[in-house]
Amino acid sequence: MDTFDKVYVMMFGISNIVAGGPIYNANKIRFLESKGWNVVVFPVDSGKVYIKPLEKYNNNSYDFIHFSPYIFGKRKTEKFVEKMASIIPQSDEIIVETGTDYTALWGELLAKKLKARHIVMFLDERNENINSYSSPFYEFKYRRNELYSISQESLIHIFSPYFKIEFPQKNVWNAWCSNSVENFESNIITLLPKADYMIGSIGRLDKSFVSNIIGGVCAFSDKHKENSIGLCLFGGADDKTILQIKKEIQAHRNVTLFISGYIWPIPAAVFSRFDVFVSGAGAAIVSANMGIQTVNMDVITNEPTGLIDNPSEFHCVPLKGANKDVQDYLTAVLIENDKIEIHNTVSIEKKWDMICKDFYDQLKHIEAIDAPLIYFDTSKIWDHRKIHKIQSCIAHLLDYKMFLTVQKLYSWFKMIGL
Repeated sequence: MDTFDKVYVMMFGISNIVAGGPIYNANKIRFLESKGWNVVVFPVDSGKVYIKPLEKYNNNSYDFIHFSPYIFGKRKTEKFVEKMASIIPQSDEIIVETGTDYTALWGELLAKKLKARHIVMFLDERNENINSYSSPFYEFKYRRNELYSISQESLIHIFSPYFKIEFPQKNVWNAWCSNSVENFESNIITLLPKADYMIGSIGRLDKSFVSNIIGGVCAFSDKHKENSIGLCLFGGADDKTILQIKKEIQAHRNVTLFISGYIWPIPAAVFSRFDVFVSGAGAAIVSANMGIQTVNMDVITNEPTGLIDNPSEFHCVPLKGANKDVQDYLTAVLIENDKIEIHNTVSIEKKWDMICKDFYDQLKHIEAIDAPLIYFDTSKIWDHRKIHKIQSCIAHLLDYKMFLTVQKLYSWFKMIGL
């Protein structure tokens, strides 16, 4: 087996979606490889890959990572960990990074096998799978400076019910995913509706705040029936979610809906067509950085936090008064012309320089961790949920391929509502 000076191991989903997580991971891989790291990726799925730099990983899915290790039992789990370890080149410096509740446990097992540093960069804004059974693991990682989150709010929201977060700002890393605009020709501009008011939104359409965006646009349209409104959603979701959105919009005849589906990157020329965007998390920065009035949606409360006036600092200016909703912000921008000045926008080229500097700082942060390489006993984690007990019984009775077949059938029946 070849030997490399530095190896970085990552586990994440690559297909059938465009989201902040895989964009962040693609950015990090690009940066690490430019600095001489050998990056080993264990994709947890396969299918249509929208983020082109990740296509090269689409030939082999390690789908067992989707399930918590304790479901399979010690023997099968060790076999899976050995399978992953056998692919990783020998190195004196190995870092394992994971970003979800299910990859984190596999990452800890793999890091123990490799005697590597394991960093959990939690990419979820909220997560119902963190509970009193799994929280000791995350507290262990937090105390060792091996647990990070995308924001102070998410870190506190997810973990503070179980252990004290003393200095949340110290355990927040930028999950860079806002470099989603490129200069290239695209026919998508010809597909956009023409309307008096053009409202856009970027991001997955199954996010919890999207229903408030749709509701706000519909309420705004009811008050301004004399005006035509174009609502353009740059994102995708499952068929059921798309159908619900279309059904709600159909009741408002002055609204024309356009849904792009999953798209990455977004052509820069699109933005000049819009009056305002309403998005959440890193997606909100995208349009604000293009100089468009942008309402930021809070990913925890699902309500607007304000208009972004400084995309580089993700700073928002709220409307005066309490409890302002999406309709209020649309009225302020589109009717009252109450717009804010946007400053500190960054060009496409300079954005990458910023990302590289931040990723470099993250690496230095990892190097500075002085906690010894010890690992949590993940065999102690069992969340006692009924579905996991059933999965565990099936996994012990069947071989892995049959287990996956049963799981896929269950997911299909659940999707169609049986």
